[in-house]
Amino acid sequence: MKKKIFKGIILFWCFFIGIGAVGGALAMFVDPMGVNTGMSGFFTGLNKLPFANIFFKNLIFPGIALFLINGVTNLTAAVLIIKEKRAGYLTGWIFGITLMLWITIQFTIFDPNIMDTMYFIFGLLQFITGYAAYVFYMESKYRFNAAEYQNIGKEHKILVVYFSRLGATRKAAYECADKLKADISEITVKERIKGFTGFMNCGRYGLMKAEMPSEINADLNKYSEIIVFSPTWVFQFSASVKYFLKTYGKKCNITEFHLLHFILSDLSGAFKQLNNYVDVSSSSFYTCVARFGKLRKIKKIK
Repeated sequence: MKKKIFKGIILFWCFFIGIGAVGGALAMFVDPMGVNTGMSGFFTGLNKLPFANIFFKNLIFPGIALFLINGVTNLTAAVLIIKEKRAGYLTGWIFGITLMLWITIQFTIFDPNIMDTMYFIFGLLQFITGYAAYVFYMESKYRFNAAEYQNIGKEHKILVVYFSRLGATRKAAYECADKLKADISEITVKERIKGFTGFMNCGRYGLMKAEMPSEINADLNKYSEIIVFSPTWVFQFSASVKYFLKTYGKKCNITEFHLLHFILSDLSGAFKQLNNYVDVSSSSFYTCVARFGKLRKIKKIK
């Protein structure tokens, strides 16, 4: 339901901005000097730009730029969204940034006006709702079947502990447990973590560097090795995993930490945080680039 709602919202912004940009560009093409359309005043600002005597003798070049950058792009994204293509959701989100950058340039060359301010807000709304639509789209496409991991729990010496908001960390934890024939247990929370509201709530915890109360249904003391998987929240371990480590970290034998993240960085700075919760002298630390349910790169930091 939420995916459907935000799909409709991002489609509205893509069509609204795309059609508006195409209409504005056509007006520039029909009346290059802006006499009849009231755009002649644009030349005062355009003449402040580099190479104005080459590109801005009339409105043809600005029209082409508007047509391609804000028009064709948004309308193409709308068509791809209707066809349920990931590229449509991704570009529909990114083109919100494009519009804000476009308006930022206009802020520097034109006098302050309500129209530019409104379109900057439109770009911000497109970015926010586009991101939400993209998240819900990816959630709808994610598939996971625990029954596929048939080796889990065959040997009760190792425990894999994980927390997962969207599913990527859960999948990585299950793959590890299946390979080691280990038991597996999920860290659970009562806080809202799903959807856009959950994303904002988790981001709040991450920014505050706070710990989110969590629970786990496992006897941690009976395992000789415990492996912890966590997603990344604001360049650090998730708040729920930090709470787990604060509660149990010095009471059980944690041997490995796996921190999953989207960006191309090893996030080695997050390793230093572990000293606040556990004795890491005999533990290993891995960072893993995880994108759309797939582990793409694993790096051992220690």
